[in-house]
Amino acid sequence: MACNTATAEAEKTSNDELQRIILVRHAEKPDDGLGNLTCQGLNRALLLPDYIQREFNKPDYIFAPNPSIKTCELHGDGECYSYVRPLVTIAPTAIQYGMPINTQYGWNDFEGILDELFLDKYRNADLLLAWEHISIEVLVTLIKHRFDNVDPIPEWPNSDYDTVFELIIDWSKPRDLTINVHKQQFGDISTECPSTK
Repeated sequence: MACNTATAEAEKTSNDELQRIILVRHAEKPDDGLGNLTCQGLNRALLLPDYIQREFNKPDYIFAPNPSIKTCELHGDGECYSYVRPLVTIAPTAIQYGMPINTQYGWNDFEGILDELFLDKYRNADLLLAWEHISIEVLVTLIKHRFDNVDPIPEWPNSDYDTVFELIIDWSKPRDLTINVHKQQFGDISTECPSTK
């Protein structure tokens, strides 16, 4: 259920109370976890800038979790590591746009990041967040509750790195939240790291 980008941009232009939150999962991770990406994940990260531009245009702000807040790799080697995956995923996009990345909040600081997203200064802004898989589902659910939205969240398997959530909030209306789900559809992404030669 993808949203038409041109329509969304036209609505944003005509309504200075329209906020858009784009949530991207970190790219592919190694079997051990390591808090980092695989070569395939790095290649996905390098594809994201063009995808973001094509589907959503340049964001006004970019967020990723604080990498110093460690995560324990429950699906990996069980060790705890500094969590750089989302930051590395979104860094190429920020670099291409010449933008900073806000890493003030930990991956599990839901109250902190939600309070930030709902500050008045973002009410006419496009926000791009790269975050952790399950934490994105939690964030979307918490935002849905704030707006009394009952739309179901589609099933999102752990193997799916393609899904992107787009939340559109119209602050000129009471509790107006639209949720769109997009797919990156990059096809087969190389598992070899980009050449450094």
